[in-house]
Amino acid sequence: KKPLEMEGWVSIHRQLSDNPLWTCEPFSRGQAWVDLILLASHKKSYFYKRGVKIDVERGRLAWSEKALSERWKWSRSKVRKFLNDLE
Repeated sequence: KKPLEMEGWVSIHRQLSDNPLWTCEPFSRGQAWVDLILLASHKKSYFYKRGVKIDVERGRLAWSEKALSERWKWSRSKVRKFLNDLE
């Protein structure tokens, strides 16, 4: 018998990323990867940083390495290495 194949997709609501259960412990690499997908802008938007308007295109992130390191409970160097690995 063939093992089950992983096909198709799963719909996950973005609110998952706001749940304390999601962020209560240091993230695994897999969890960080899913978190990047959940944090990506789903439509063109913008925010202000120090009074400067910054546009965010669909599919882009508006998170710094510092902010991700705090969210994931990782060092900034670990975040940087992980993001480089994904490239």
